[in-house]
Amino acid sequence: LSMENVDLDQIGAKINSIRQDPTMYTFQKNPETREKQLKLWMHIIYYHCFMNHIYSVTVADLQSSGITHHPDKQSNRCLKHDDLQKVLEFMKYQEYALSDDDLIYMIC
Repeated sequence: LSMENVDLDQIGAKINSIRQDPTMYTFQKNPETREKQLKLWMHIIYYHCFMNHIYSVTVADLQSSGITHHPDKQSNRCLKHDDLQKVLEFMKYQEYALSDDDLIYMIC
């Protein structure tokens, strides 16, 4: 993945905008909508790891980082443990992450 000619500030602003949406924190039943949510979360996590030089993660790591919580401190919305696990499995399926045990994920 080449980061040449990429405006990281613009990407960060877009991600913050997406994270403001309350519906992002509850996976929808509609398969097409859920896949869109998975893709958005995949890119949010990938960007977070890239910007923070994180090369391996667990669900607990991501939960404690705050990236899976709504950015408004007044909100208690966050991505559930099982849903976050689904995102990491989706990242593995999409070849954005590697894992032998589905506990620790190496970000590609």
